[in-house]
Amino acid sequence: MNCPRCGTEIIAGERFCRHCGAPAYEPAPTVANNTLTLPQHPPPPTQSNIQQQGWPPQPAAPSMQFMPNAIPAAPQARRSSRWPLFLIAGLIVVAAIGATVFFILRANENRNSVAASGPLPDHFGIFVRDGDALNEIRRRDVTNAIQERDSINDDSSLVSADGTSTIILYAESQDIPIADLKLVQMDSIDGDGNAKYWSYQVSPIQGHRGMRQIKVAGGLPSGRYAFALFNGYVNEGNHKLWPFEVANGVSSPSESPQTAKLQVKPSPSPSPAASRQPAVAAQQQVGPPGAKLGYCNDDNVVVRAVPNLNGAKINKLGRGQRVWVIGVSPNYSTWNGVTSNWSQVQMNDGSRGWVFSPFISY
Repeated sequence: MNCPRCGTEIIAGERFCRHCGAPAYEPAPTVANNTLTLPQHPPPPTQSNIQQQGWPPQPAAPSMQFMPNAIPAAPQARRSSRWPLFLIAGLIVVAAIGATVFFILRANENRNSVAASGPLPDHFGIFVRDGDALNEIRRRDVTNAIQERDSINDDSSLVSADGTSTIILYAESQDIPIADLKLVQMDSIDGDGNAKYWSYQVSPIQGHRGMRQIKVAGGLPSGRYAFALFNGYVNEGNHKLWPFEVANGVSSPSESPQTAKLQVKPSPSPSPAASRQPAVAAQQQVGPPGAKLGYCNDDNVVVRAVPNLNGAKINKLGRGQRVWVIGVSPNYSTWNGVTSNWSQVQMNDGSRGWVFSPFISY
């Protein structure tokens, strides 16, 4: 027979071709089996074969007490419902404390208040009660209390009171704060800011909000006084004064005034240029014929040889320095946006020069 692959003759008894090595005989074809074979499932595991196969044992089911998610919802609802109760209880306690404090303060106010024993004002202000009459103390707004001292001492139209008069204050606390209101003896204020002030007693008037009764326990001697609110320097500030006169004062008051030191704004010191002027020149009163007396209104003002900005500098003037103006030039110059002519001046030493006219005041 021949090889089924290459056709080489195969000797009888040989199983493979000598040439290509193919089997001498083709295997018989297999017939397809049309029978459906179901896969075989292993039997369900038992305790014994599980241990033989080495499977880890299944964990036991956790108990309800160790599982947070298994807590019943009803207890949570009951616990959360307690918060409004606590809040309501807290509000009740706070309200009770507030009411207690209010009634205590109200009781103290009533205990310290006084009953109205005379006429009361119908508008804000400070009043002197004299029997059945109320005389309002007019307020003065001043900047210099030292100068106002002289005006008050010379004023014959002040409201009059006696040494033990009752003063009625009717005002909102933010408008006239009692803590800052001083009873000042006006004639005691001096140029250094020293002043005497008197202590007084304040009592609210029952049933009248904003009204207070003011009395000086030991009485006041005769003199000029003022209720004062100071703001700023005593000689340069924003002060409010309510002045009045005590005509029939107490001869021997049981209390004495206290001394206060009010701030005084110092006056500016003279410029070095002005302080260098000789005393004889400062006393000079007569200038050249036809000259006009003027004053320098700035510091380090240049005196030039000719009336223009390019003129040579021959001297300087200081603030307040006195000069004699002899005449003015017909030509004008512009300096720092200001256009003006020039003034010819004679200084105290007799020298002359030209000064830009805006720097001279008359």
